[in-house]
Amino acid sequence: RDSYLSTSGLPRLFEFASYLYDAIFTFVWSLQVLIIERQVDPDADFQYFREQLNDVITETVFDGVTGSVSFNPETGQRTRAILQVVNVVAGSVNRVAYWQQDRGFISVQGEIVKWPVGTPPNSIPSDEPPKTIYEVPFGLKLAFQLLAAIGIALSLPVLYFVIHWRTKSVMRAASPFFMALMLFGVLMGYSMIFLFSAENNSFTCIFNPWFGHTAFFLAFGSLFAKTWRIWQVFKASEELKILKITNFDVLKFVLAFLLLGWIVLCVWTGVSKPVPQLVVDPIALDIVYIKCKTPPVFYTTLYVLEVVLLVIGVFLSYKVRTVRILRFNESHYIALCIYSITILGIVYLPAIYLLRLTPTVNYILQCTSFLFCTTLILGLLYVPKIILIWRDVTMSSSRTSTPNTGVKL
Repeated sequence: RDSYLSTSGLPRLFEFASYLYDAIFTFVWSLQVLIIERQVDPDADFQYFREQLNDVITETVFDGVTGSVSFNPETGQRTRAILQVVNVVAGSVNRVAYWQQDRGFISVQGEIVKWPVGTPPNSIPSDEPPKTIYEVPFGLKLAFQLLAAIGIALSLPVLYFVIHWRTKSVMRAASPFFMALMLFGVLMGYSMIFLFSAENNSFTCIFNPWFGHTAFFLAFGSLFAKTWRIWQVFKASEELKILKITNFDVLKFVLAFLLLGWIVLCVWTGVSKPVPQLVVDPIALDIVYIKCKTPPVFYTTLYVLEVVLLVIGVFLSYKVRTVRILRFNESHYIALCIYSITILGIVYLPAIYLLRLTPTVNYILQCTSFLFCTTLILGLLYVPKIILIWRDVTMSSSRTSTPNTGVKL
């Protein structure tokens, strides 16, 4: 195997010859097992020998030139194999679909099938050698899913805490409604890890953009809207004006960006919805992976909209940088949160657009980005309030439980 790999010629020739090599190796290996190890004589009873040979072949498992080789014991066909269905007309080969035994047609490329002029359609398509579907390692998926589950498990008690202590001065100053709304976005962000871990199909290709971008606008729209209210309140105080800003006034800020995002998503889904497509690895030609195919204009528009939201957040953070009142001490945490996430976006977005990433690297970047953003919000904007309220409740309990001695000093 190593010798064959080191001496293989052109990639196209290698793609076909490699399967032939593994097929011959499977046959020879099975003969060796049957004749030498099991001592079955082919001249004694050829029909019995033939049946036994078939059984040995279906039991064969090894790492071949084309990857892991194994067979379905019921059908005898190679497992996980993918056939490329092509249409051959006048010497030209047009790939029209992919097919897998246990899943049928996985992805039709959209090309029109052409038949030679004056001849009836041929119902038997040509095929190319099967390919192996690449999957992100299970252990890696499990690790990220475990981290996401921990994040969800921590977020739910925090949500209860926000609702339960919403009348406390620290929580009232932070707007409990938007704190809860932001937590829903955080929970959706953690849930995205499980969606990233699922196989791309017709449902996830459409649902993931809706769910992920909605989570972003809920979490960060609420965050920036809160910052805008702090800025307006202190701007009015500096001008000796009385200003009343209701939750509905702040909610308009969130709904505006959420509505813009949903309009783009609606147009995206209606005009050219994402569909799963098998993409051949440019280096390992016998490996394919499933990718959601869609025109870049739609997700680029959404990313631009989110970048605009981040720029607004940076501007608002700069405006509230001088706020020093304890009730609004979250302005500094908000600024730190926004700056960190903006830096992450500066690194993450170019990596997606400019680099040719493998599915594993892309999966790691997506999961890491969502975990970082959601955990940062949870740690910087909620934990300090929990500590302040916990101290206040503890001190109140201590004062209540202190006995009255009747002694006046």
